[in-house]
Amino acid sequence: MSCFTRIGRNTAYALLGLSLLCAFLGLVVAFGTPDIAAHEAAFAKSFGTPTSGERIDSTLLLVFAALLLGVSIEISAKLSNQKANT
Repeated sequence: MSCFTRIGRNTAYALLGLSLLCAFLGLVVAFGTPDIAAHEAAFAKSFGTPTSGERIDSTLLLVFAALLLGVSIEISAKLSNQKANT
């Protein structure tokens, strides 16, 4: 396995883990606040976004980017294994 493949795989896992953690924290803040004013204040303070929907949208983009990176790394690994076997 090449250095590029290892770095890419670790980056994809880290990006996926951090984005899922961010989504989880967004849901905790969203459902853990008693009223809408506290909800908006908590999101503005914690995440820099006024609503939970914006945070979840950006987090889903990060999840998609992590999956895309992971798939491209797997393709790279398969191609390098084919070249090594021939």
